[in-house]
Amino acid sequence: MARTTPTDAPSAPSAEEDRSARETAIDAAVAATLDPSRLPPAHQPDMKKRDLVEEVVARSGVRKRDAKPAVEALLAILGETLASGRDLNLPPLGKVKLTNARDTTNAEVLTARIRRPSATQKAASGNDATDDHDPLASGND
Repeated sequence: MARTTPTDAPSAPSAEEDRSARETAIDAAVAATLDPSRLPPAHQPDMKKRDLVEEVVARSGVRKRDAKPAVEALLAILGETLASGRDLNLPPLGKVKLTNARDTTNAEVLTARIRRPSATQKAASGNDATDDHDPLASGND
């Protein structure tokens, strides 16, 4: 019978090495499958202009090179309108009301409130953002 010496037998990983290997495997699995959109809204990263352009492209079907200038123009108009003190009423975003504005050394600080109808209020009224009826557009006299 051959005896195995400690140098012949495979060494078992220490508890610390085993824990580290498991944590590394878990971290890799989470990083590979993590989708920020599945996180609660408070934990999702801020939406950047790039993300907004990609979302517009996905929802509208227009090309990115066409959507990007339109999104940039829209953001500029919204910013200029709020900076001038005007309120915005933009369904389905809601009514944006400027509540405070002040200049600091580095920026202009605008504080606004956004009022959106609740989901139950939308359902009760039967209004949907895509169901807006414009009597002038219908051509009925």
